[in-house]
Amino acid sequence: MATDRHPARLCLLPGDDRRALLVAYIRGLAADADRSKEEAVTATRALELHRYQLTVHDATSILRLLSDERTPAEVLPALRLQAERESRRLRTYLGQTPPPRGDERESTIGTMIDSAVEGFDDLPLHLVVDLGAEVVLDPEVWAATDRAVGTVLHNTRLYAGARQVVVHADSDGRSWEVSVTDDGAGFDQQAQPLGFGLSTQVQQALREVGVDSSIWSAPAQGTSVVMRGTVGVPYQ
Repeated sequence: MATDRHPARLCLLPGDDRRALLVAYIRGLAADADRSKEEAVTATRALELHRYQLTVHDATSILRLLSDERTPAEVLPALRLQAERESRRLRTYLGQTPPPRGDERESTIGTMIDSAVEGFDDLPLHLVVDLGAEVVLDPEVWAATDRAVGTVLHNTRLYAGARQVVVHADSDGRSWEVSVTDDGAGFDQQAQPLGFGLSTQVQQALREVGVDSSIWSAPAQGTSVVMRGTVGVPYQ
């Protein structure tokens, strides 16, 4: 029998039926509350997992190379520099240290690229950024793009085996573009779905701050990741 959950109707029923329906009504409310609590806990856990994945993805790439005995000795200083940087970021995330009190550098594409390529001296990097270096980015866009370029370079280091990696920046005064292109192994986009780094830390993270991105790759033809935004439009 369906349970009537409208207390106002209870006064029309005999005493025993009224009490039974009232008990059923209260139990129904309790069950609804339990379900809502479980849903909230599940959603919170999913959000925390997502945040954790975002936070540690690049750090795991660094640790993987640091722990690999086959990693060339000349790469280790750059990895240690990146490990120290990731350690500071993780301590901030965990609340063990306060966030930095603002970077004194201007939030331009040039400073963003300088930050993103730090510690990748082992890659055959070629920076072609003069045409876009002076474009000022919203701080949220600067941070997301910095992380995205870094994630692409981590992937390049791990998987591409590239002989050349070009980081290019350009602007026509209305829009800006940053690209990272390598001549490495590439992959089949039809057969191989994007991993967490490219799909989440690049595409999703950029989309959340209003930056478009595209990824092109083909086996033995390299990979290119392009990020595009509008000049002078603050992230809301």
